[in-house]
Amino acid sequence: EMGARAAAAYAETDALIAQCPAAAARPARLMATVYNAQLDALIARGWDRPTVLARISKGAKLRAALRGLLGL
Repeated sequence: EMGARAAAAYAETDALIAQCPAAAARPARLMATVYNAQLDALIARGWDRPTVLARISKGAKLRAALRGLLGL
């Protein structure tokens, strides 16, 4: 399934980011947490409408960004 492949690629990326110095990896970690939230929304919504964006709320984006900044 496409979602599982994407999740596996994101997990690999997370492992690579974890190997980098925290300060240097902060932007990548921030983007990765937001992209992971976006992927979770897409998987929850399903793949039946590939041309329609799976949106996440501003609050969810903010929470994801804060997790990325704090390294959680």
